[in-house]
Amino acid sequence: MLNFKRWLQNINESSNYEKPNSLPKKIKVYHGGSDFDNFDLNHLGHGEERTTRMKADLGAGIYFSDCEHIAKLYMKHAIGKPALHTAEIDTTNIFDRRHGTPHLNDIRSNLTKDIKEKYNNVAVDNLIKTFGIEKALPKLMTNKQAAETLNKYGIDGTFTRLPGGCLEIAVYNPNIITKISKEYLTDIPK
Repeated sequence: MLNFKRWLQNINESSNYEKPNSLPKKIKVYHGGSDFDNFDLNHLGHGEERTTRMKADLGAGIYFSDCEHIAKLYMKHAIGKPALHTAEIDTTNIFDRRHGTPHLNDIRSNLTKDIKEKYNNVAVDNLIKTFGIEKALPKLMTNKQAAETLNKYGIDGTFTRLPGGCLEIAVYNPNIITKISKEYLTDIPK
């Protein structure tokens, strides 16, 4: 418990972690995973979720980090030949999970309201209250359908800042991704 309190205190003192994150319109990011040519939604859930059964924290999406070393950690979950992908993403419609994003807040609220009305039961209400709409949707539909639903409402992705300062970004709209390069590494972190 004491270590958790120290960790939380360090986070609260970190200027990068607690303040709202204003992202540049375009950002260079990294994706560690399998060898492929194009980013799409057909393989959601085939990475870390497949090997650890952990559900993605930002919902079902294509995960990126602005820190190369974070992306490399996910290469151990690759199917087949692992690769480190470098890309650029347009952050215009990416939701800030921690602080909200002014032009997306109402859209996200409307999506939440629509999903609650569609399922109209206490369990779904509690699921959304507990996990948030991004993480609740993959529990109600397939990963691909969840990402497509967020995208249909105009939410291209969600991001958060990790305790070390790196961004974690889940992209629901592959059209905002511009692939830069692909690299095969032999020094994959265990």
